[in-house]
Amino acid sequence: MSRISLVSLMLFIVLILLRFNLETEQLPGIINEVDDFILTSQNGETISKLNLFDKYTIIDFIFTECVGTCPLMTGHMKELYDFYEDSPDVQFFSISVDPESDTKSVLSMYARNNGVYDKRWMFLFGDLDFIKRFSSNSFNLISDYFPAGHSKKFFLIDKNGNVRQFYNGTNKKDIDLIKNHLNQFLALK
Repeated sequence: MSRISLVSLMLFIVLILLRFNLETEQLPGIINEVDDFILTSQNGETISKLNLFDKYTIIDFIFTECVGTCPLMTGHMKELYDFYEDSPDVQFFSISVDPESDTKSVLSMYARNNGVYDKRWMFLFGDLDFIKRFSSNSFNLISDYFPAGHSKKFFLIDKNGNVRQFYNGTNKKDIDLIKNHLNQFLALK
C-alpha cells in the first residue's frame, strides 16, 4: 500500500471516529438538586426555585463593586445572554454575594449598564447567611469570605431544577462548552 493511500485511510478513520464521538457525546449528568430559595430581583420581583422549572438556567455569584473576576464573568454572561436572545427556554441568574451593597436599585442600574433590559437575566439578592447556605447546599460552594471570596463558576441548571454542570466563568473555552451543552439540551425538545 502506498504512503498516500495509508495516510488517506488513516485520515478517513480519524474523521469517522471524530464524527462518531461528536454524535454520541453525552449530556452532563445530574450533580445535585437546587435547594428551595426565595430571593429578590433587580425589578423587585420574588424569584424562587419555581422559576427554574421549564427553563435552562445559568447561575453565577457576583457583586457589583467587584473589580476582580466579576466584570469578566458578567461579560461572559452577557455573551451568553445575547447568544440566546431568541431562546425563551434559557434564562440567567446572577446572585449577589454582597446584598448589603447590592440593593434593588444598585442591581437595577448594574443590569442596565450591562445591556440587560428584559427578564431573561435576573440579578438577585437576599439575606447573606441564606445565600451562604444556599450556595453551599446547592452548588457545593463554601466561603466565609464573601464577597471577595466568591466562586467564579457558572452553573447549568436543567428544566427540573438540577445542577448539570459547572464551568469556569472567566474562561472562554468553558463559555463555548456551555453553548455546546445548552444547544444539546435545547435540541431535546
